[in-house]
Amino acid sequence: MAQKYPFSIWVYNPITDFTPDELELWAECGMTTPLSPQMVYGKDDPSLLLPWLDKAESLGMKLIVNYSGLSYGDVARYGAEEVERRLREVYEVLKGHPALYGFFAGDEPSGKENLAATLEVFRIHKKVAPELNPYVNFIGYMPEISDEELGGKTLEEWLKYAVDETGVSFASQDLYGSTINQVCLRGDILSLRNIVGAADKAGLNIWANTLCSAHYAYRAPNYHGILWQITVPAACGCKGNIWFRFYDRSLGHEYHSSPVDEYGYKTETFYSILRAQKRFSDQYGELIMTLKRKSSYLLGDNIKDVFPEFHEGDHELVTVAATWDDILVSFFEDKDGNEYFCAVNAMIDIHGSFRLNYDKEKCSVYEVLFNGKTENYMPPSNDSIPLYQGQMRMFRIERK
Repeated sequence: MAQKYPFSIWVYNPITDFTPDELELWAECGMTTPLSPQMVYGKDDPSLLLPWLDKAESLGMKLIVNYSGLSYGDVARYGAEEVERRLREVYEVLKGHPALYGFFAGDEPSGKENLAATLEVFRIHKKVAPELNPYVNFIGYMPEISDEELGGKTLEEWLKYAVDETGVSFASQDLYGSTINQVCLRGDILSLRNIVGAADKAGLNIWANTLCSAHYAYRAPNYHGILWQITVPAACGCKGNIWFRFYDRSLGHEYHSSPVDEYGYKTETFYSILRAQKRFSDQYGELIMTLKRKSSYLLGDNIKDVFPEFHEGDHELVTVAATWDDILVSFFEDKDGNEYFCAVNAMIDIHGSFRLNYDKEKCSVYEVLFNGKTENYMPPSNDSIPLYQGQMRMFRIERK
């Protein structure tokens, strides 16, 4: 079975709020690898999760178990030996279940002590359950954290150490700026460039921790804002998305517009995520998991000095030029050396378009749809190719 681009959610409700049938709602929205509802070590018996894992397996989903007491914060508070003992106790109940993806290991570590504890919690989780995937979400300014906080290492060196010494395979990073205003789009793309660039060299997959729950300065994204938070990270090399958060709660009134409100009703956000994830999955979600990003460019006047501008000659065969506002272009390669590139409208409120030209004596270009099941020949032309806000289009280069 082809690997699919993973979609996940944060669920802060206690597990006793739901039955395992709640997974059907998450599956309807397109989630593949969600966090479980919250459980508390010493209070909730891990066997409560077994029917959840069974239900997830029946729906083709995997669960990241959100069991408090097993995180980097607990390493800092109680020590590595205690966290290892707790994890072994929980793991013995759940191990071997095919729907178990991994355990939540912490959110937004910062400061020298917590970042050192993060490396330790990765080591503990991979020691106890080497087949699973411990999950830590990095804070949005992780690429700007000082070498001193990282124990004298650069971010790339720190991530590589984490991979080489513990075997950790993925992490996510906050990416919330796009829900503030258009000015903040640049900051999100810059953060993506830096974290994915460092993680690529370290051999770590990065998921975008994206925002669908409005609060403080963060507004509720519409469909185009939701789509942007999928396509732009994917074009920058991310290998998954996790949404903050799925449920509004009666406490915390400044939070609103989550996919499900505090009364249990589906909101507009639910259907925007459903449509955006389904469209992305149907068109590119399997293909993009087989591709490695080689380079990225930004075309246009609004978002500058993040990726380089694309100039004629940057690719030996293909030229891409923006005709209307900002376009993100990324080139990829599959394991057999086949070349692909995508174009994404990097603006949320403005329609975009681009021109595609190439030497037809040396290659042909095909637009790729339905994960490669359909390809349409794209002749070289000065005609504009449209992109609505947040839209991605994918192409394959066939050399002659």
